Amino acid sequence: MANTLQYVGGFLTLVGVAFLLYSEINTVFFYRDKDAVKAADLQGIHDCLSARYLERELWWGKGLQSQWRVTLSGIGIAGILLGTYLSFSSECPMVAYLQAHYDMSQTTYSGNCPVLAILLAIANGIGLSCLLAGVSWSCTRLTYSLFLIFISVTEDFVSSSDSPAILITWILIVCAFLAGLWHYIENSESESDESNQGLLGSKPREFC
Repeated sequence: MANTLQYVGGFLTLVGVAFLLYSEINTVFFYRDKDAVKAADLQGIHDCLSARYLERELWWGKGLQSQWRVTLSGIGIAGILLGTYLSFSSECPMVAYLQAHYDMSQTTYSGNCPVLAILLAIANGIGLSCLLAGVSWSCTRLTYSLFLIFISVTEDFVSSSDSPAILITWILIVCAFLAGLWHYIENSESESDESNQGLLGSKPREFC
């Protein structure tokens, strides 16, 4: 049973990684093209956008309103979280056996394997997701990617503590930080678009 859960957990984690990477890499490609379009516009090179570009903007470039990024990245993160939980929870029967036959009072084990499995799964899921997203965005949004990679590094230290209190505190702090970072990025992108629109004037866009 434990081996089955580990195999299923590993498979779900790999599927989640594939979904997340596909979504974030496509989003990175769109934003690279968007940056190129902005630079060309400000230099007076282009005055139109292709229908393909506008379609990709709807899919990947509208933040929480994007048609594909939120769904695919959400599925990827959910797969990673569920997969890591199944992998950790598969060890609980063995821990229960050891607890029944040996004195574990001198160890760092807190005594509640299912709760610890959930917390470790959330922490590891966040850490892996941040690492994948950070590496994906490193070629176009380096500062934000370094923040995400730093979160992934701190997760390694926190997970080694096996303390529910430390894990819960870290999870709450990181979730609040990521929500604030997302809000800041969305606002900065919106302000940048409005600023560029002002520089380009009020002339309506044309299709190439």
